[in-house]
Amino acid sequence: MERKYEPNDFPYPLDEDIQAVYDAKENSDKDPDNSRKFYLLKKAIYDMCLTMKSMCITGELRPDVRDDLSDYFWGFLL
Repeated sequence: MERKYEPNDFPYPLDEDIQAVYDAKENSDKDPDNSRKFYLLKKAIYDMCLTMKSMCITGELRPDVRDDLSDYFWGFLL
């Protein structure tokens, strides 16, 4: 899977959340009919979005970057 965003390019804790989403996506792709793995992917993306929201509030992340990341990762569910 080709990655548009690398976790190392982002500060903690967003880097760990991005890696968790990629890991959940790989697990989901291995068994696409497993609803539990799909749920874990959604949860990882949701958790990452909460982290991004808090980082935007504290000024650690620009809103345009948050929006780009959100669009890209929520697209994994399509």
